[in-house]
Amino acid sequence: MENNLIETEREQFAAASTVEKEILARLDKLTDILNLKIIQTKNILSFAEAVLYLDMSESHIYKLTAKRKIPHYKQGKLIYFLREDLEAWLTANRVRTSDELQLEAIATVRRMGRK
Repeated sequence: MENNLIETEREQFAAASTVEKEILARLDKLTDILNLKIIQTKNILSFAEAVLYLDMSESHIYKLTAKRKIPHYKQGKLIYFLREDLEAWLTANRVRTSDELQLEAIATVRRMGRK
């Protein structure tokens, strides 16, 4: 009987632990959502805020800043970003759709035919 009690307690602990983990995961997600909402209202972002905004790893963003591949500002050892600069950087390399490429090819062929 005592073994059954111990087993039941273990099952209850495991179930509670799973529920707690799920609650903590949901709280983390809600925290991230709230932080993103706050970030969207700011013009100047800290390094940590830029990591959240860009959804990239810290190490990747450090590499980009070290290689001067992403626009940023330094104040001493601290790195800052203008949200507007990050948006422009993100959208700088637009990939054309297949329809756009096809229209461009047709226009090029027509221009070449006129010569």
